[in-house]
Formats: sequence, structure tokens, C-alpha cells
Amino acid sequence: MSDGKDSNLSGNLSGVAKLESSEGWINWNEEIRDLLALSGCDDLLERKRDPPVQGNLSDVDFEEKLDAWHQRQARACGAVRYRLGFRPRQEVQGLNNLANILKTLEQHFKPKGSSVFHDLQQKFDRLTLGNCENVSDFSRQLRKSRDQVLQLDETSQIGQPQLIEKFLNGLGPKYQVFLTAFLQSHSLLPERNLEGIVTKAATTIEEATRAAEQEEHSQRMQQQDQDQETIKHAAMVAAFKEQNFTSCSYCKKLGVRYSGESCIFLSSVAIEGLLRPYIFDWFLLGLES
Repeated sequence: MSDGKDSNLSGNLSGVAKLESSEGWINWNEEIRDLLALSGCDDLLERKRDPPVQGNLSDVDFEEKLDAWHQRQARACGAVRYRLGFRPRQEVQGLNNLANILKTLEQHFKPKGSSVFHDLQQKFDRLTLGNCENVSDFSRQLRKSRDQVLQLDETSQIGQPQLIEKFLNGLGPKYQVFLTAFLQSHSLLPERNLEGIVTKAATTIEEATRAAEQEEHSQRMQQQDQDQETIKHAAMVAAFKEQNFTSCSYCKKLGVRYSGESCIFLSSVAIEGLLRPYIFDWFLLGLES
């Protein structure tokens, strides 16, 4: 294993919580295996789990190959031990093979039984968008919860249609219009012809997640526009109040600087009253002329 991958393995170990008991097994097992895969050590669990054979190699080449294998085993085993609490570390004391260490830990700490299944299934059922940061996080946690249930036994698998249905329903009432439109344009089950051949593949959880993320972005933009309008309206109201406008006691018009006797409407009515007796005389004078 290269030095770059060595540093990648050791540099990311702190992100894996230590295994202390069966309660933390599922997350620990998932995270440590992901780290081993990213560091290029996952082949020690499969095709390179056993020491190499000499075959046609010379003694010198074989010794180099065997030594390299032992070094990789030592680094990987050391990384795993580093993320073990006291009791798990005691269980694998003396083991120097990565596959054997993980198998032993699984035998002692992998949760079993109906009560564990019930708790994990309840966790899956209760998960909603409201419990998560955003749509992407909701989808990630939902899939992780599904995988945790599956780790108990292969018969506890949650199918893709059920997973997508749970995801869509968990988005909440704000996504009701999106849900209706999505189900009209997507199929949760594959479409088949009379021979049973799939003619149209079913929608995947990744497709559903991308569509929901777009809807989330659209709703966020709409909310920002509404917030800006609210702020703008509040600013206008505040500016209006600062000008100390009042309503006229006569015409009740709001936003004027005059009131009562100063009202232009009151003034026009008064003028009209004063001039009314002379209007007819002016009319007659106009006819005579």
C-alpha cells in the first residue's frame, strides 16, 4: 500500500467512533469498512486475506511480497484496534489478520434478536424530513437506516419501492403538490409486457432524491422572495410612520399634513357656499350681455 493511502487510513481514523458495545456495532462496522475501502485495504478481507504463495517467484521476490503483505496487515489491524474500546480490544488480542479480527468482533458485538430489529425498524419508520437538515440528508439517513435493518438478516430487506414510498411520504405536507406530480410522472414499480420483460425500469431512490432536491430549491427561492417582500413592506410602513402622517378630522383621508379647518375639501365646500347666492345673478348678467 502506498504512503499516500497509508496517511489516508491514519488521517481519517478519528472520524470513526470507538466500538464499546453491541449498541455501536452497526455504525462502527459500516464506517470502519468504508475507511478500509477508501484506503485500499479492503482487498485484505477478500482476495488477499491469506498470505501470498511463492509459486514461480524467486525466494527474494517472494520474501518481499510476503513482507509487504504482513506490513499491510499490521497497518490495517492497527487502525482497527485504534478504534476499539477496552472490551472489544480484549476480544481480538493476539489476532493479526484483518479478516479474522472483524469476524471475531462481529461474533461478539453484532446485535441480534427481535428487540433489536424492532428498535431499528421503529427508527426507520419515525424518520422524516423534519428530523433532518435537508432533503439530501433525509435521503442519506433513510438509506443508512434501511441498511442497518438489513445487516441483521438478509430476510429483513426493505425493497426499493417501499424505500421510495417512505421517502416521499416523509417529505411532509409542504411537498404534497410535488408528491402528486411525481407519482403521475414516475413509476415505483417496473413496467412489464405480457412476457414479463421489463419495458420501463422503476424509479430509483436517487432519482426521487434529485427531484425532491429541485423542489426544495424552488421552495427556498420562493420563500426568499416572500421574505424580501415582507422586509420591503415593513420598511415602507416604518418610513411612513416616521413622517408622522395623520388622518384628516374632516375628510378622514390618511397621509395628509393638514386637518380640520385646513382641509382642502372643507375649504372648497366653504367657498362654494359663499359664492352660491351670486351664481344666479352672474348667470342673468351673462344672458343680458
